[in-house]
Amino acid sequence: MPGEIASRLRSARLGHALMEAVPGAAMEVGRVNGPAVVVGPVGYPGAEVLPCQHRGALAQGLAGGTMAGYVCALGLAGAGGALYLRLLLPPGADLGTGVIAVDDPPRRRLVMATTLGEQHALDAARAAWTVPVPARGSRSGAAHNTALADLEVEARHDPVLHTTALSWTHRPHPAAVTQVDDAVRAAAAACLVEELLLDVQAG
Repeated sequence: MPGEIASRLRSARLGHALMEAVPGAAMEVGRVNGPAVVVGPVGYPGAEVLPCQHRGALAQGLAGGTMAGYVCALGLAGAGGALYLRLLLPPGADLGTGVIAVDDPPRRRLVMATTLGEQHALDAARAAWTVPVPARGSRSGAAHNTALADLEVEARHDPVLHTTALSWTHRPHPAAVTQVDDAVRAAAAACLVEELLLDVQAG
């Protein structure tokens, strides 16, 4: 995969990974002061491009090594300024730093996406986890809060778009929610640092 085109399509690739992982999410892709399209599932208000079509546009751009392939496939080759992408999320879902919250009672999910491979992403996320592992029967401080959260993590790699979606599922116990949110934001930041280091090494 040519490095330059992969880097330029990074936001679109990550946006697509999040859109697929978060129910009710969509994307707006367009040109500043120009045309725009909404990418979303069947039934999403105003959706003009289906996720499978957007995936095809990304694959076309990556395979051809040009932004033109992606832009043309979305019908955005006309007039306008720079290309932009905006993730459309349910209210309150965006926790910042690329972390999205999904309520799925009785559980809650926190989702982020990275261009790292599956194991690399998991390793970076674990390295960012600074909360002590709770001892059996622990009833104090952060360790107890982690136990209350009943936290599980899952990684799903997309070999076509070269992205990995990390998903943390937990019980939204009031004593643990803030701690879990902070830990996942730290994991997202750690993955971004790893991406930047890989870019520097490749350059």
